[in-house]
Amino acid sequence: MWHTDDMNRQAQTQSLQMRIQYGIAALLVFIALPVEAWASENRTLSLEEGRHGRMTIAAMINGQSTQALVDTGATIPLIDMVYLGNEEEPVDSMPSINILGVGGHREYRRGAIDELQIGGDYWINLTAAVDDEQREPVLQPILPINLFDARVVDFDFARQKLHLYNGKPRRPRNAIQSTLKYEIINNLMFVDVEINGVKGKALIDTGADVTFMTKAFAREANGRIDEELTQRIRGSDLKANTAEYRVLRNFQVGDMLIEKVMLPALNTELFQALGVDHEYCMVLGMDYLQFYRLQIDRKREEVRLGYVEHSRASLAKRGNPARSMTSIRRR
Repeated sequence: MWHTDDMNRQAQTQSLQMRIQYGIAALLVFIALPVEAWASENRTLSLEEGRHGRMTIAAMINGQSTQALVDTGATIPLIDMVYLGNEEEPVDSMPSINILGVGGHREYRRGAIDELQIGGDYWINLTAAVDDEQREPVLQPILPINLFDARVVDFDFARQKLHLYNGKPRRPRNAIQSTLKYEIINNLMFVDVEINGVKGKALIDTGADVTFMTKAFAREANGRIDEELTQRIRGSDLKANTAEYRVLRNFQVGDMLIEKVMLPALNTELFQALGVDHEYCMVLGMDYLQFYRLQIDRKREEVRLGYVEHSRASLAKRGNPARSMTSIRRR
């Protein structure tokens, strides 16, 4: 069931604008990454929990130590100008690159990461989108999972580990597990979902803080508008892309079912640009995914969700309604 109190609601609505604007890192660029990498067979990286439940890893970018977000919803690295070093070329001479996010297309500068190191993995000459600090700053570097040369990318959020290996996905102990096929659309990973009997597609996005859906999906699924929360959002300065809260029944991803949820619904250019606007669409963000052991099996093109009850109970008090989901169960 869905549970949230007034304090949680107030904290959530105060930060929703920031999370929708900056938390969705669904990046789409029609450029091949020139990657040269050396990787061991199996490795485990530590995840560090940051703001809004984001999970980052330690990285060295052009000799600078940082925490970077590993993003299933990104296809190219995104970094701040500061990581280009002292010998960076003038901003005006850098070519532009077109990036697609929830707010539509935006232009960034195109630069290069000369050296990137994460644990024992090492890359050189990576094309990257670069923020020139003329807009809201990039909170941390964003790195796509397609950088990693491994069959399985295994996010163990409960233990704050990222496992990379080439065998079959490891079955989590004492977990309720669901396996579902994913579909690659413009280099991004979508799975089938169902809400109140209405089928749709969901982008798996570990770079998104907030799970949200299109207004068309919410209406078709007969979601009731929560007038109080919606009015609070509209009272903020979120004018460019007004969201509304919908109360929905029977939210199902694979075999995992939640009987009642409250999700933001908003219109976005993202799905239209991806060519899936004829479908009912949504984004599955970290407020949902962090309850699971998320395993991506590239060989079989499958996503496995392993749920252990209360494995992330400490996050249920942080003000995001999706973190108050307390009745995830098998269908």
